[in-house]
Amino acid sequence: MNPGAPRFQAAVLLLALASSGCVGSSAGMAAARDTVHRRSGLRVAGDEAADTARARKEILSRPITADAAARLALLNSPEVQAALAEVGVVRAGLVAALRLPNPEAELAANFHPGEDTVDLELDATIDVLDLLLIPLRASAATDDLDAAALEAASTVLGIAYRAKVAFFEYQAAEQMLELRKTVLYATAQSADLAGKLLEAGNVPELDALTERALFEESRIALTRAEERARSARERVNIALGLHGKEAAAWRTSGRLADPDAFEAPQLEPRALEASLRLSALRKRYAASAARANLGWASGLLPRVGAGFGAERDDGEWGYGPRVAISVPLFYQGQGAVDAAKAARAAAESRHAAVATTVRATARSLTFRLRTARESALFYKHTLLPLRDRILDETLRQYNAMNFPPFQVLSAKRDQVETAEDYIELVREYWITRAQTELLMAGGLPEMREEPFPVEGSTSEADEETMDEEGH
Repeated sequence: MNPGAPRFQAAVLLLALASSGCVGSSAGMAAARDTVHRRSGLRVAGDEAADTARARKEILSRPITADAAARLALLNSPEVQAALAEVGVVRAGLVAALRLPNPEAELAANFHPGEDTVDLELDATIDVLDLLLIPLRASAATDDLDAAALEAASTVLGIAYRAKVAFFEYQAAEQMLELRKTVLYATAQSADLAGKLLEAGNVPELDALTERALFEESRIALTRAEERARSARERVNIALGLHGKEAAAWRTSGRLADPDAFEAPQLEPRALEASLRLSALRKRYAASAARANLGWASGLLPRVGAGFGAERDDGEWGYGPRVAISVPLFYQGQGAVDAAKAARAAAESRHAAVATTVRATARSLTFRLRTARESALFYKHTLLPLRDRILDETLRQYNAMNFPPFQVLSAKRDQVETAEDYIELVREYWITRAQTELLMAGGLPEMREEPFPVEGSTSEADEETMDEEGH
């Protein structure tokens, strides 16, 4: 007999007992929270309900910023708790993997006709192979839990940065609404003036009708801008998990800030290294490899039950060891091994697919971030001042009675439309920046299909919306 075998079995037994006791109720979930905090500086709501409520109240008592929206989303969004709860499901699998096999007991009573005595047999055995395979089961389940924690952290980071994106969209929608009000005021003035000049016989009817049409179009555009602002606010409420009075009471910190000097050099290799999804898939691959080994071992090795038995015969008890062996004659675990190999191959293929997506997303965001910033700064330093100068010069010419009043109002409309294009570009910059920060933190933002904003894009989008509404 191998003298080291009892010591090995005892070590396995102690390991299982210790491990099953060390799997805390927050295992995996705490790791996901720590990952989010380490990657983004944001804290996820824990079990301290009072602290969470106090933090929520503090955020909502002030004008909300993009960073505050991200913090509030992690404290309040039900999607965060749902993502963490899914980790708890996987944690239960680790607890089950660390289980000790339950002993099996058999009791037999043999009656002899014509005799008063009864022969009794009592056997108690435990599956030794199941006990020895605990380390392999625990290894696979631990990798699964690590993968689930990484996936939950990726999901939670996505929730935080989606809240930022929704906030930027709402700020832009509010600024667009302000500009549309300005346009409506200008077109109303122009239409009223054209009507008076028409009555006096100083302008053709066509000019008056044109100004009236512009005014009516501005009214429709304002209505749509109001609807977009309301919809954008509700998207923020969804992202922050707000409803009722809280959803109606919060206010923003102001307008979209101008683009800053944020840079993301070498984004592609940094994103690959930081990606939580890629790390999770590597853990899934390791778990599948461990399950393949587990299936091979449990299929080829005989199942051995060892224990103790007692028998009473003719009123006397006899004691001794018991051994039961199940020989893997017809089935050697091929199904479990094949399933584990298939899962391993799937994890490897998904890893390659996600890596490709991360690379493409990094390249796309690098281009969009640089282009949005350069375009917005061009509008700010060149086009907007140019429109201001054109309006000022038009006013001077009007005061000198060289231009009609309609030309002044037209110059004002052009100025406002250029400001709308600028807001679109600034909105694009901050949304792209939030997505870039998410990618750098280890998340994976969705590729945006909408074209990059260009001059006149607002009017084109409005026309498309009107066409869709007309159908």
